[in-house]
Amino acid sequence: ITIETSETPQLVEIWTETPTVAPNPEVILTKNSFCREGTSTVFRDIADFVAGTHLVAEGRNDTNTWVLVRTPDDRTCWIAYSLVEPMDITILPAVPTPIIPTETPEPDQGPQGCLYYDQQQNKACFPINKCPVPFNQSLGACNP
Repeated sequence: ITIETSETPQLVEIWTETPTVAPNPEVILTKNSFCREGTSTVFRDIADFVAGTHLVAEGRNDTNTWVLVRTPDDRTCWIAYSLVEPMDITILPAVPTPIIPTETPEPDQGPQGCLYYDQQQNKACFPINKCPVPFNQSLGACNP
């Protein structure tokens, strides 16, 4: 038996879409900003940027108050959401945040006394609240 066909094979085009991954959005700073190691001002700032700077957003904290960004030198740090142009940051993934340190160093309070001559005409350091004269008339600042 011989089968003959008169049809010529046809090329059929199959259209498939390749999914594209959208790049992370950029945030634009509205104020001069510190970029910190964590989601609080107690964390060390590792970079600072001027208002108008564009940075790639990598994530957010779970309360949507901080944005994790990538710096031009390829580091990541956190910027308060209040310092960027409004955007829907819930499109960014929520990422784990560093734990806020429980111990914070005491701020330097500076001199706590005033230098003045005591009754024997010796220089003495009096506590600031017991300075015998207004501070601007004392011999200077000191620590009792």
